[in-house]
Amino acid sequence: MTQSLSGENAEESSCTSPHSVTARELALLAIVGFFSLFTAVVPFCRAFYRVAINYNEGWNVYVASALTHHFLLYPSRYSWTTVNYPIGSFYVASQLSKLTGDYLFTARVLSLLGLALSCILVGAITKRITGASIPAFLSACFCLALFCANANQYVGMDDPQMVAQVFFLAGVLLYVSRRAGAMWLPGVALLFALGGTFKHNLIDLPLAVLLDLCFVSGRRALQFLIYGVLFLSAAVALNIHVGGPFFIACLLTPRLYSFPKAVGEFVKFYGVIQLPLLATAIAVAHAAKNASSRVISIWFVASLILGIAFAGGSGVSVNTFFSNFLSMSVLVGIFIGMAWTTSLGGLRDGAWLRVGLPLVLFGSLLFPLQTSVSLRPTHWLRKIRMQQETFERDVSFLRSKQGPVICEDLLRCYFAGKPYVYDPFNSTSLIESGKLDGGEIISKIEKQEYGAIQLIQPVELEIRPNDHFIDPIFDAISKYYIPVIEESDSTIYVPKQHQES
Repeated sequence: MTQSLSGENAEESSCTSPHSVTARELALLAIVGFFSLFTAVVPFCRAFYRVAINYNEGWNVYVASALTHHFLLYPSRYSWTTVNYPIGSFYVASQLSKLTGDYLFTARVLSLLGLALSCILVGAITKRITGASIPAFLSACFCLALFCANANQYVGMDDPQMVAQVFFLAGVLLYVSRRAGAMWLPGVALLFALGGTFKHNLIDLPLAVLLDLCFVSGRRALQFLIYGVLFLSAAVALNIHVGGPFFIACLLTPRLYSFPKAVGEFVKFYGVIQLPLLATAIAVAHAAKNASSRVISIWFVASLILGIAFAGGSGVSVNTFFSNFLSMSVLVGIFIGMAWTTSLGGLRDGAWLRVGLPLVLFGSLLFPLQTSVSLRPTHWLRKIRMQQETFERDVSFLRSKQGPVICEDLLRCYFAGKPYVYDPFNSTSLIESGKLDGGEIISKIEKQEYGAIQLIQPVELEIRPNDHFIDPIFDAISKYYIPVIEESDSTIYVPKQHQES
């Protein structure tokens, strides 16, 4: 319990094995690097097209715009345009967009930068733990390939989590380095708090550090907890001061929950990466034995448990597993370093296995890559260009309609210059939990007060129950509105009386 936390701990790992890089290993690095960049082609290019990647994008753009125009984000406990994220990402996007003139472009570039920095930090953490450069490089490349193959829909998307995890990873790097003297502990807590101002539910890393400190020193664990509470309190106070008095209430906006959904999400996203998961499980047992890497094992277990738990919430997708993907990437590097210096050292074909083992792990990502963006990037880029044409036509039509408009894809409403009057996702959760009265929206639909209503697909094809609209709203749309534009990813309805007249 009194083990030192100095930088010397990082040298205890058994993974360190300095050696000159062979021609085989150079070939391995080239192949792996090319493969990782290949997986990134579609999601990185897509970020520069004006298409809606995810529902969250329009929501984030509207909120950032509101902040720029000095509107409070948390003025009331519940509303039709609830904001349930901290203010950090919106503030940064609103400030930087003054230079670019485009909220969406700015946030997407930040997201891409966040992923790139996350991969670099994953490599740096692996290098610090293993002391070996090649496993560190492989960790960074695996991180990029894993996200692009298995979380494609979030890469390059306007969402704060990619940026938030940069701060959390920087905190982990500082923690495993411990070269900052007396300031490393408050520094870690500060970085975690800064990350929390962008995305508030990434609690697995602070929890992992706290638990690891409990193995080392109860006094240090208590100090870290106190620092964390102080910085967190300051962050909450700042959010309330800038964003409004109901920050905490909005942050705790209720969501519908389903345990079968939680299990289903885990099976969906981990069933296609079973081999890396197996390698990670072996590395967890190995890393847990070393003081310098124990926190990574704790992080993996904590992030997996919390990721599965959060996955049952409505609107939660693969992003609930992002922190676990990051820890998995570090552990893949640890596994490769461990295998090279222990298990493979005495084998006759160990030199070839040095190359073959990483290739098998990276090759296993071909399956999620095939199911997400295919192995034909040119095909998908053509499809994205077609989606942009559809998007622009919809925006032009919505802009021509008088009065307010409801959009299931909020980004279409935003670029059409329509006011932000209804947030389908959060409003549905609040209606279902009895916090808002859906009759108000239904009454307006019956009176045909909306100039148009845009849905992802026709009413009769919508899955019910639905995260974005309650059944009576769908029924009202079907009764009082008629479809005038039907595309593969969008259907626009207008009031029947307008068509009849």
